[in-house]
Amino acid sequence: MKKQIIKILTEDMELNINKNENNLIQNKILDSLAIMNLIGNLEEKFNIEIDFGDITEENLNSIDDIEKLITRLKS
Repeated sequence: MKKQIIKILTEDMELNINKNENNLIQNKILDSLAIMNLIGNLEEKFNIEIDFGDITEENLNSIDDIEKLITRLKS
């Protein structure tokens, strides 16, 4: 799943990140428009629905956080 998330961020969204990035929002890699783009990509690729309440820094600030969010929503 991490590889798919990294592919979304680096190829689909053309962001320059490393695999261990832990501060996507704090380091301003993801701004508000990029977050909405990411949400759309995640929903499409993983067949999930991300509620507004799940769009938080805690859920989106790192690849591990994003993976945990997807895992929770798919269960």
